[in-house]
Amino acid sequence: MLDKTIVDQYDPEVFKEALGIFIPDSTEVLSKIDNSKDHETLTSWAHRIKGSYLMIGAKGVADLALLIERSQSFEEGKSHVAELKSAHERLLSFLKTSYQIEG
Repeated sequence: MLDKTIVDQYDPEVFKEALGIFIPDSTEVLSKIDNSKDHETLTSWAHRIKGSYLMIGAKGVADLALLIERSQSFEEGKSHVAELKSAHERLLSFLKTSYQIEG
C-alpha cells in the first residue's frame, strides 16, 4: 500500500511521528474535499491531499486525488470523492495497524 522507496527514506521513528500528523490532517482535508461547494475549492484541496499522500508513499491514493485535481468540472471531481474516501479509510486502517498508531 506504501511505496517502500519512499518509506525507507525516513528514520522509522520520524516516519511514525509524521504519520501522527498526517492522519488527522489528511482526515480534515478529506472532509473539506467532501464538503466543497465549488470546483476551485475542490481541486485546491485535492492538490493538497495528493501531496500529503505522496510524502508518505501512498501513490495509489494520491492518484485518486489527482483525478479530482485534474477534473474539468465540479461534477466530474465530485464523482471521484467517494472512491477517494474509501481508499483513504483503507489507508488509515493499514497505517494504524502497521505502525501501531492510536486514534
